[in-house]
Order: sequence, then C-alpha cells, then structure tokens
Amino acid sequence: MKDPNFSIGGNLDSALKGEYQLHVKEIIQEGWALTKQGKSVILLGVLIVMLVAFVCTSIAFTVLGTYDLNEFSSSQRFLLDISLTVLISPFIAAITMAGVSNSIGAVSQSSFLFHFVPRIVVLSVASVLVSAVVQLGILLLVLPGLFLAMATSFTIPLLLDKGLTPARAMMISIKVVSVKWLDFAKIYGLFSLFGLLAVVTLGIALIWIVPFYFNVKGILYREVFGIQMKVLPVGTGKLRADNIFHA
Repeated sequence: MKDPNFSIGGNLDSALKGEYQLHVKEIIQEGWALTKQGKSVILLGVLIVMLVAFVCTSIAFTVLGTYDLNEFSSSQRFLLDISLTVLISPFIAAITMAGVSNSIGAVSQSSFLFHFVPRIVVLSVASVLVSAVVQLGILLLVLPGLFLAMATSFTIPLLLDKGLTPARAMMISIKVVSVKWLDFAKIYGLFSLFGLLAVVTLGIALIWIVPFYFNVKGILYREVFGIQMKVLPVGTGKLRADNIFHA
C-alpha cells in the first residue's frame, strides 16, 4: 500500500545535511507574484495581532493607572511582554503558515487565522524561547542577536508542520540556516531595506511588504524543509490550508 503522505520541495534530512539550494532572485520573484494574487488573509491577521496588542496594553494601562510605559516597573514590563507574546502567538503562527500554504497553492481563508488557537500553549513556549534567545544575543552583541532572529525564523513552521518540540524546532532552524546564512541574509537584508520604504511612505507600503515577507518566508520553508502533504480523495475541492496543518 502506497504511503498517502508526501513532501513538496525539500526535506528535513537533506536540510540538516546542508543539501539544498536557494535561488534568491527566483524566490523573490515568486514571492512577489503570490503577493499580487492575494494578501487579504495575511493583512487581516496583522490587524488581529494589532487589536490584541492594543486591548492587552489598554488593560495594563487601566490596571496600573498610567498611560506611560516608562512608569512601569521591570517586572510589570516583563509581565506585559509575556502576556502579549502568549496572546498573539497563535495568530503570528497562522500568518506564517498562511505564507507557507500560499507557496504550494493552498487556499487560506479568514477562519484559518484562528486555526492554531488550540495550540496556544506550545506556540507560546516556542515564541518565548525564541524571544529569549534573540534578546540574549542582542544583549551580548547586536550582530549575534540579528543573526539569531534570522536563524530561528523557521521554528514555528517546523513545530507545526514537522511536529517537533519547540526546543528541537529552534535548534534545527538555527543549524540549517547557519549552513547558508549569506543567502538568507541577502533576502532578510532586502526586507530591511523595504522597511525604510515603509517609513518613507508613512506605512502605506506595508500593505504589500508584510504579505510579501510572509510569502517569501513560506517559499524558503518549502524549498529548504519541504511541506508535508496528504493525498486527498478526488472531488475534495481546492486544497485548503486547514486541511494541511492540523491544530
């Protein structure tokens, strides 16, 4: 009996051996093409993240009786940061996986943005772990922190797609990205420049830059790690993201 599961793009074993190729120009071009086709779900996800952050911060201001973050104690700021990380983690995960699903032509509907809420605990652990590692790198020296921010960027997709633990997913992400860090740096560096464009346009360019970023990230994940798929019965209809990545 044939295995109903298969992988699109790269695969984890090859990625760990550094046996993958990144064609930067082609990846950027494909990412832009996907962005032009549609960006509404990713943008809606960003709005949800902003709304959750606003509500959480507003509650903190009300409870503490101040609207000045500088008046928060270190412990209060830490508690606010942790709370924000936990609450937005499933939505950040959904935005990330929407980019991954776009890279294989799967349809992401608005309901997909709540798809990973049941996994908020493990996603929170992964998000806090990544944040702690990156912050430690920035405290030691800025460049190590920037490198770790780039190198840990596939932690969430590895956790959700491959079923890895948060620590294992983060370590594999760092190990694999480190092999060809210069290619990744070119791509992430390009989006840093796009950040300047967002400033010049008073944020208007973010309407295109944010979906573009997550689509490119999805393509990178597909090409390096591969995406686990399952053969669906004929007549199932369009491939949907929530049929691929189970909560």
